[in-house]
Amino acid sequence: KNSVLTMVSSFSILLILVAFIQVIYSEKVQAEENENYIECEGNEHCDIECLGDDKCRAKTIQCPKLTNTCSIDCIGDSACKDSTLYCPDNADCHLKCNGKDACYNLDIHWASKSGAHDNTLICDDDESNNSCFGVKLPPINA
Repeated sequence: KNSVLTMVSSFSILLILVAFIQVIYSEKVQAEENENYIECEGNEHCDIECLGDDKCRAKTIQCPKLTNTCSIDCIGDSACKDSTLYCPDNADCHLKCNGKDACYNLDIHWASKSGAHDNTLICDDDESNNSCFGVKLPPINA
């Protein structure tokens, strides 16, 4: 029993360490209204926040270009409406759209290479909000 507890304890510590490293080696970008081009400049996981009405409307959003995951939150009315999003070429891309027309006609360039296995698109539960109207779904087994 002690060896099992030690193994479980070691595994728990390893998970906590991985989560801690993820926090240390990640970039958070909060969009500003006067920017037309929003990008992650580093080579680590990136969180892009478009929080507020029209915050990233009609803008270009660039995730890390190669192998690091990217999470984009478009929260607010028309937060990312009519924008263009470039996901990483060989990593996962996670998009959340919440609010009236939050991602309406967002042009998404999902990863096209085999490294991206878990692309996600989460839309507002209220269908009348049209939060993901016109958005191309992520590829299955990209």
